[in-house]
Amino acid sequence: MMIIPHLGKSTSWLNTINGISHFLNILINPFKFLMLQTFMNTWEGFPNTSPVDTLDPKTSKIKRRVDTSRTGCKARIHFKIFPGTTKWLLYEFEEKHNHPLIPRDHMLFSRHHRQLDDTQKSFILTMSTQNIGATIAHRLYTSILGGYNFVGSLIDDFKNYMRDLNCFIGGKMLVDKLNNRKENVENFSFDYRVENKQLNALFWADETSKINYKEFGDVVSFDATFRTNRYHMVFVPFTGIDNHKRCVTFGVGLLSREDTDSYIWSLKSFLKAFGKQPLLVLSDQYLAMQEAIETVFPQSIHRLCMWHITSKLPLKVSLNIVNNPEFRKKFNFLIWNSRLEVDDFEIPAFFKHVPLSGLMRTTSSSESENSTFHQNTHCGSMLVHFMISFEAAMEKQRFTQSSFDFKTNDKHPIMRTPFEIERNASMFYTRTVFRQVQNEMYLSMVSCTQISINTFDDVDECLVKEFIHYIPSNANAYQLDPEVQNDDQWDIPIRESTYKVTHNKSAQTFTCPCMKFEQFLFLCRHIFTVMKTYNIKEIPSKYLLRRCNNHIKLKEYLEEIKQLEAKFLSNFTIHDKGNKNKEFEKTLGVTIPTSVDIQNPVEIRNKGSGTKKRMKSSREVTTEKSKGSRCGYCRNGNDHDWRNCPVRKEDEKNNIVKERPGKKN
Repeated sequence: MMIIPHLGKSTSWLNTINGISHFLNILINPFKFLMLQTFMNTWEGFPNTSPVDTLDPKTSKIKRRVDTSRTGCKARIHFKIFPGTTKWLLYEFEEKHNHPLIPRDHMLFSRHHRQLDDTQKSFILTMSTQNIGATIAHRLYTSILGGYNFVGSLIDDFKNYMRDLNCFIGGKMLVDKLNNRKENVENFSFDYRVENKQLNALFWADETSKINYKEFGDVVSFDATFRTNRYHMVFVPFTGIDNHKRCVTFGVGLLSREDTDSYIWSLKSFLKAFGKQPLLVLSDQYLAMQEAIETVFPQSIHRLCMWHITSKLPLKVSLNIVNNPEFRKKFNFLIWNSRLEVDDFEIPAFFKHVPLSGLMRTTSSSESENSTFHQNTHCGSMLVHFMISFEAAMEKQRFTQSSFDFKTNDKHPIMRTPFEIERNASMFYTRTVFRQVQNEMYLSMVSCTQISINTFDDVDECLVKEFIHYIPSNANAYQLDPEVQNDDQWDIPIRESTYKVTHNKSAQTFTCPCMKFEQFLFLCRHIFTVMKTYNIKEIPSKYLLRRCNNHIKLKEYLEEIKQLEAKFLSNFTIHDKGNKNKEFEKTLGVTIPTSVDIQNPVEIRNKGSGTKKRMKSSREVTTEKSKGSRCGYCRNGNDHDWRNCPVRKEDEKNNIVKERPGKKN
């Protein structure tokens, strides 16, 4: 039933603004809210038909080819509010239209029905943190609701909202957002640097990251990654390995330049936030990183990535030698084998005598984390949006850590040996670490044997012989499980090695020259062989390190994020254009600054930033120059071919005839 208002009469429908909106939805669909007391029709007025001289270079106007729906319709409704009351009086009402009304099945295309609601805006922002654009977000939202008729918004509406969101945010807002978090969130660290009123560098770390660093911060790897934001700022996450052998992020830096000074500032901010230097720092061979580490972390051991060392081989050795299979077999064996003694290899590139070096030998952990962050970030992201995407990636990382905690506590591994020491170890280690410990115990039973014992006072020296098999085809030296060995894998004959394990019976200590415990923080097969001889049923407590324990409980910063999200979803205003800035402030958790004293970073070209603008090594430039076809006539240049060769045309003028390559008479 249609309700028609009468002039000079107030009704209960009009007691509130919501009542007016509801009343107009029932009565006249094409009305649009323009003023507090006046509702105009979307067809009111006429289009701007003022002529524009598009050939005049001085004109700043652009002629757009757009359609219009304005027909000069006079339909309107006016209300008058009584001061001091909530009653509204209808004092003007024009019912007639000079155009057809929108059919009911086309109502979803009207501007009023295409307004994005809170759920849609939240969905667009959430999808953007997963590097999903507005177009695909609209498809997903349509699939979830079951069809386009249920969405109420078009793809362009999703795009426009994302566009307005990106135009709203800047570097000053990000600084204010992180400063506000630093003041209100416990144990949150944030630092930034400004040069010439432009944001130059950022560093932040939350409480969960600091707890992670306290437990697992003995080894840190950091590697820069690019194309994560609009300003080409270099993204530098500090990465470690947790008790599940998984990547964990300690802190994050954003740098405008990749120079020594920027890295020194980033490392000093890291040291200020965490309070202690790591034992071992792993990085690539970038000189600015090396100089910064030596300056800020003088007590830390710095090692280069093993993969980068091997990748430089073609630059140092001739190609004939590099492509020799026998040479590569021996080279990989020397580089990756952790069982060599110092005298066996004169270059100390291996990590055997470096504490905790077995946890990370390459920056692959940082590369893996960088790849994960790239799944959430985009090269066109503004800084505040990048921050939201980063938090989404951190939420995923910490959720994965919780899932591994659950798997460790919920399931029990299958034992592979009859020894009680294996069962006791399964109750202490996380599942990932226990698999490695279990493999050592198993190999102590099937690949090792104790051949002699020499006693000196309270110390026993036990000789343990091991039968070792290597697979050189994988560029790595592996210990094979005798149960799964295949004859075609044994490219190198069986090799026997002898290890002298020292056992102090009074102190209950064990030492082995393979130094697996010093590198990987769990005992080796040779020590387990000796323990089996002494019928030891539990690993001594000094070898059960907290870092590998399955009972480490880490606080979750995600709870605070969820509370902020719940607050965000429960505090929305009407979809009024005047409230758009307020809405964006609540959505992004920022405040529009009254004065902007920090400008956005200047887009600076770093070695990995920008599409097709990456700084390349001389080797890469030479390789690319050698690619492509060359002129078949002059054999010079790749910008022309035989048909338009300038040398050939000159020769033809001089009656010099040269046969075309590949052409038969």
